[in-house]
Amino acid sequence: MSKPTIYKRFTGLSLQFGLLISIIITLSMLGNAWVSYTESIRITDRTLQTRLQSISHLLADISTEALLIHDYVSINDYLTTTARQTDVVFVKLSDNIGETIDHALSPDSTLTQAFLESADNNLLESFFLDIAGNPNIVSNTFPIMFEGDKIAELFIGLDRRNYDAEAEQILIHNLMITLLTAMIVGLTIYWIFNYRILKPINRLKKAAARVANFDLDQSIKIEGHNELSELSVSFNEMTEQLSEAISDRQETMQELSRLNESLEERIHKRTRDLQQMNTRVMHQAMHDPLTGLPNRSLIMERLRQSLRYAHRHHKMVAVFMLDLNRFKEVNDTLGHPVGDQVLIEVSKRIPTVLRETDTVGRLGGDEFVIILPETTRADAMLVADKVMQQFRLDFKIDGHLLSIGTSIGISLYPEHSETPDTLIQRADIALYVAKRGTNNHMAVYHESEDHHSLNRLLLVSDLKDAIEKDQLSIQFQPQVNLQTNDICGAEALCRWKHPTQGFISPEIFIPMAEDAGLIKPLTNRVLEAVTRHHQEWQQQGMNIRIAVNLSMGNLLDLDLIKRIEELINNNELPAHNLKLEITESMIMSDPERVTEMLSAETFENVNISIDDFGTGYSSLSHLKRLPVNEVKIDKSFILNMTNDADDSTIVQTIIQLAENLSLNVVAEGVEDQETSDKLRTMGCKIVQGYHYSKPVDPDMLPETLKQIKSGLASSEDSQKLSG
Repeated sequence: MSKPTIYKRFTGLSLQFGLLISIIITLSMLGNAWVSYTESIRITDRTLQTRLQSISHLLADISTEALLIHDYVSINDYLTTTARQTDVVFVKLSDNIGETIDHALSPDSTLTQAFLESADNNLLESFFLDIAGNPNIVSNTFPIMFEGDKIAELFIGLDRRNYDAEAEQILIHNLMITLLTAMIVGLTIYWIFNYRILKPINRLKKAAARVANFDLDQSIKIEGHNELSELSVSFNEMTEQLSEAISDRQETMQELSRLNESLEERIHKRTRDLQQMNTRVMHQAMHDPLTGLPNRSLIMERLRQSLRYAHRHHKMVAVFMLDLNRFKEVNDTLGHPVGDQVLIEVSKRIPTVLRETDTVGRLGGDEFVIILPETTRADAMLVADKVMQQFRLDFKIDGHLLSIGTSIGISLYPEHSETPDTLIQRADIALYVAKRGTNNHMAVYHESEDHHSLNRLLLVSDLKDAIEKDQLSIQFQPQVNLQTNDICGAEALCRWKHPTQGFISPEIFIPMAEDAGLIKPLTNRVLEAVTRHHQEWQQQGMNIRIAVNLSMGNLLDLDLIKRIEELINNNELPAHNLKLEITESMIMSDPERVTEMLSAETFENVNISIDDFGTGYSSLSHLKRLPVNEVKIDKSFILNMTNDADDSTIVQTIIQLAENLSLNVVAEGVEDQETSDKLRTMGCKIVQGYHYSKPVDPDMLPETLKQIKSGLASSEDSQKLSG
């Protein structure tokens, strides 16, 4: 750093120090001035109240006799005389029931001029109400007593503006003194700082300049005993040593030059490193570390920029909210590293269908946001369709061929909102609608759907109440053995009829129960109902196996396992009449733990079924080790198997696989005879679906089973006759 720069730096420090002290003093004095001002206001209030009391007492004393003899002329004189006083605005005298006897207004006050000029007595009461509420008036009421009874009441108002003006003048005066004091103190500190520090530094600067010109015979005058004087002594010693070593000066200068060059090189390198590090830090702060896409902060900034431009040029902006379908299954089944690779692949695919001016970013988890500036509704829908097409292509990750879809919620500026946060929120609402049931998993925000976010929160509370009050119902769907043409069991299905919203799909409230920690009490209710109805059916001579669905949370719940053990041991629900259905994705989320739990002695005679088989990613090695008796083919493969060769092939493959592993096969979603016949031909033993019966209430199940048996018998007879 050069010597002039050092001098300027210390000059700046003296100014800063003086300014700091001045600011501290100013703030302190300003605080005192404000306290003084507020105290003046309080004193004014007390003074005005005291004056009100004095005036009221005087008027009460001189008016009592006039009131008793109804001398209203004297009363008017008293009131008028009082109203002419300097700070009195109005005086009103009322009888003991509130009726005005007489009043007087100050003829000189600006607060009463408008009423005096109008002379409209009909506005008298409203005038007193309005003027009493004026912040420039202090008013109060005082009773006039005679022999212990109230005979009248005075209402007096005083003008406080002169008092307030005086307090404000004092405040201004104090502020002027404060500023003047601060300036004087600051200048004084600056002068002292400049004289005691800068002057010696200036001498050092001049001496250094002489040394730089090889004038080594000069010495610095030493004054006082402080750090600067010690520095001067050291400087003089240095010049003496330089004089003695003048012969070695050239060599020393060369060495210093080399050191300086090395230092500059290191400084430049360090500067470059810091710049590169700063660039990396800035990038990391604004981008997702996994995918490299913009994160929430950068997304919101880009959206704000797009909205500002769209506002100026009257353009439309589209906001897409995306998340991945069945992504949790990928994480639970194949692990988070595979899930991360899916996210990276998604981050590469989406930009291929976007413009350079568009933005795609990751909010977190499997949620992505796309911003389309300068677009139209039609173009936005076209881009959304292109994005959907990217997800129709399988993802090949670590040798796994994964089919992962997406759902898209869309909001538009300015149609749906003009603020970034609201556009994101409404795109999220549209995403919820898209995931809830639209055929193409894509939805544009509509205000009629805006209640769903709040509705979902309210539904959780309603579901909790429904579970606690036992308001859920259980229906049973029969299962038919195609080989024996007999009923072999029924699946227990939980149903919820909301008191205001009607039937709520299990696809909505079951995941909701899992997320809200309600799956344990819900499953307990289902087991209680299944046990109760099973005992009733046994009393009617009907012995049937009941399938109950469990979640991963149920398997990890030791209390529930103990409850099932009690039901079996007490013969309330025999083990051979109980079937537990567990989804394939749930098993593969922790196969070792599930295998351990299902291998417990409690489940030794309980049938275990893998539900939704074919939708997960289970391996044959895991399937072979699991203590299961049955696989249940997901209905998504059954519904269209007579028309879709791929679905038919998948079903045939699962049946053959199960047969090789000595497992029973159940096909759910059988809705016509053609599908049933084809499954029979493929070797599927057990089916269930609307072709045989929809889920029915418990009291209807015995009759429903009789009807199904009758239908099966008729069908068998027909087949024999035709054969």
